[in-house]
Amino acid sequence: MAPLTGTLAALPSALLLATTVLFSPMACGSCDAADAARFDDSFAPALFVAMGILALTGGLLVTSWALPWRTSARTRRALMAAPAPFLALAAYLVFLELVAWP
Repeated sequence: MAPLTGTLAALPSALLLATTVLFSPMACGSCDAADAARFDDSFAPALFVAMGILALTGGLLVTSWALPWRTSARTRRALMAAPAPFLALAAYLVFLELVAWP
């Protein structure tokens, strides 16, 4: 039950991050050169960090699904799946904080 709950809870945050990342280059469409350069310089590292955190989230979820489905592994599955939604939300918040918005 823990992998399913973790996956369903992390999915909205991951979709929110994907939407924000895809639409954020349009935020500086009408910026002057200095604002555009500042935005471009901060966008790539923010994207790299957010995608790294999101990859860690995916790794935890895959691990929680891949653990054996025995009663003895129930706690380990829950420990792998529980932080996934929080990491997905953290990736979104870190991305918003690292980008120098115009």
